[in-house]
Amino acid sequence: MKFYHRTKEERWDAIRKDGCLWGVHGNLWEQDNERKYSGDSYRYTYLAPSDPGISYGDVLLEVDYIPLRKDFGIKHNYGFDPPPGQICWQFSVFEPIPLDKIKRLI
Repeated sequence: MKFYHRTKEERWDAIRKDGCLWGVHGNLWEQDNERKYSGDSYRYTYLAPSDPGISYGDVLLEVDYIPLRKDFGIKHNYGFDPPPGQICWQFSVFEPIPLDKIKRLI
């Protein structure tokens, strides 16, 4: 399935340096050319079924990701079968997504 992720140019550089798309939330710093995280940081990535908009950054990534029902709550929180009239407009992925599953569109 195709999903989308918006980010900023400097974050796109960090994603490529990490070798995967896997968001960082919490404290992050660079030391000796390595990205370091504080003990209270955690990682997940937001994905959306359509372009989430420019407010998240100028870089638009197309991500090939298949959320499986058996992985709900473990690897992602994709909203399967939303109530009538509602959609899953954004969800979180709790595992790294390899660069070969990502295509930069803008």
